[in-house]
Order: sequence, then C-alpha cells, then structure tokens
Amino acid sequence: MIMVVTGMIVAGMVVARVIMAGMVVSGVIVVMLVTGVVVIVAARRVVVAGMIMASVIVVTMLVTSMIVVMAAGRVVVTRVIVVLMVMTRVIVTLVVVALVVVARVVMVLVIMAGVIMACVIVFFVLVLGLGGGRRLGWRRNTGNRIAEATDLLFDFREIGGEKMTNGHRPRGHGNRYILDAC
Repeated sequence: MIMVVTGMIVAGMVVARVIMAGMVVSGVIVVMLVTGVVVIVAARRVVVAGMIMASVIVVTMLVTSMIVVMAAGRVVVTRVIVVLMVMTRVIVTLVVVALVVVARVVMVLVIMAGVIMACVIVFFVLVLGLGGGRRLGWRRNTGNRIAEATDLLFDFREIGGEKMTNGHRPRGHGNRYILDAC
C-alpha cells in the first residue's frame, strides 16, 4: 500500500511536469506562429511597395521617353529608352522576387528556431527536472524523491506507538524497511 501511494505521488509529479512542459511548448509554438504571420504580412507589404515602386519607375520612364522622343524625334533614342525601361522592369521584378524568397526563408528559420527552442525547453524540464542533474546542482533525481516520499510516509505512520524508522532511515534501504514492516 505504501509503495502504491509512493508510486502515485511520483507519477503525479511526472504528469505535472509533462503538462507544464506541454504548456510551455504550446506557448512557444503560438509565439513562433504569430511571428511567422507578422513576417509574412511584412513581406507582402514589401512586395506591394516594390510593385508600386516599379510602376512609378515605369511610368516615369514612359513620360521621359515621350518627352525625349518629342524633343529629338529620333528612332534610336526611343529604342534605347525602351531597352532601359525593360531592364528596369526586370531588375525591379527580380528584387521583388528576392524579397519574397527572403521573407519565406526567414519564416522557415523562425519556425525552426521555435521547434529547437521547444525541444530545449522539454529537455530541461523533463530530463534535468526528473533526474540526472544532481551533479550539476539542479535537482535531486527520481530515486531520492521516492526515498523522501517514503520517509514522509514512514515518519507519520506509527506502529505500536513507535515510529518504524525512528526518524533516521538511511538512504537506499527502503525495500529492507518495507519488508521489515510487513
């Protein structure tokens, strides 16, 4: 019965830590998704601004070409201006496409960073919180937690008016005392 209660206590602690880790990971994922959406919206605004800029440049080139053609009246000048307009439009289009690609790469990197951060948080909460961190000075391992819970149960449960452990049961000998108690 004592071991069942002790197991329930330890299981409850494990479940609580798993739930806490899940909540933290969910929060991180939500933050990263919101950041990704913000990046996408910003990228779209940049694309729209680039298109407006391209339109302004093209219209300016058209007006300039019309003025030059009217002033010079030569076919060669018109062709040069048309070539310049086409080159400008191609360059602006390439810049806009590059901005879209950069925005998508940034979004992927943000999501990857969120996943890595979530994995690190899960590692610290579950692995170091439940065991293996004693030498590094974090928390006691699961075995010592079971021993502490068993100590509490033994200290508060008296048989024949006398405590089973006399208040000083050595660590790591829980099975022997449980067998003695039985």
